[in-house]
Amino acid sequence: MFEELPREETAQFPWNDRRSVIVKQVDAIAVYRNGDGDIVIRQRGPMANEDPCIVVPPEEAENLIEAIRRGMKAAAE
Repeated sequence: MFEELPREETAQFPWNDRRSVIVKQVDAIAVYRNGDGDIVIRQRGPMANEDPCIVVPPEEAENLIEAIRRGMKAAAE
C-alpha cells in the first residue's frame, strides 16, 4: 500500500510525487458573516490585504453547498 522510498530520497522528499502526497498544501480558509449578514468565504492570499473572497447571500447558501456536494461526488467517481 505504501511506497517505500530509498533513504537518500527522504532527505530531499519528492513533494510533486502524486503517489506519496495525499493532501496538497492549501492556504488557510475562513468562513464568516459580514456586516450585511452575507456569508464570506475567504482564502489567505500571498500578500497582505489581497485575500480572495466569495460573498454568498444566506438564501443561496444551500445552493452553494449542494454544488460543492455534486463536485465532490463527481470527483469521487
